[in-house]
Amino acid sequence: MTTLSKFIIILTAILLGYGGLTLVTGWINHGEIDRSAVIVLLATGVMLYFYVSGKRAEAKQLNRLTIKTVTGKMDEKGFDPKAARLIEGVLEEKRTVLGDKDFQAWLGELTYTVPGELADEEPALRLYHTNPDWVEREVSALERETKLSWEEQTEDLKHLDDQPRKAQLVVRTRLTEIIDELKDAKDY
Repeated sequence: MTTLSKFIIILTAILLGYGGLTLVTGWINHGEIDRSAVIVLLATGVMLYFYVSGKRAEAKQLNRLTIKTVTGKMDEKGFDPKAARLIEGVLEEKRTVLGDKDFQAWLGELTYTVPGELADEEPALRLYHTNPDWVEREVSALERETKLSWEEQTEDLKHLDDQPRKAQLVVRTRLTEIIDELKDAKDY
């Protein structure tokens, strides 16, 4: 549970407690209902409703993030089969270490980041060599889509040779797109 979640729960409990106590005491002592207490209770109830609804929506998004759905999207988007299986292996290794729920949370936060061992130069080079034509096509497509050269898109990877840089560019961008699609999808 995040710090923000804990804070919201504690704040809600305090407000509900204060509002309820004020309401009951006003009713007992004065024979009337305190309007401010009713407003506090209603506002807290609305806040709690939206918070719980947001958490449910977030959980639904994360439930869509499985290795099966990601690999299905990679196949759908025309990933090179060997590259897709290599990425699937990296994801499976991470899922084994983290467990399902933590893996889904990790995957949901994987934004423009290369997962696992593919962040290293040697595995990225192996990925490039699984199908260099596919990587080069994807790099060209990304240049057209972003109107930026692949060098500009990989400024943070200058320490790597060109081929691993290109492979990492393709993986991090296309994987982020897939994750975003799955989180936004209605049918998964």
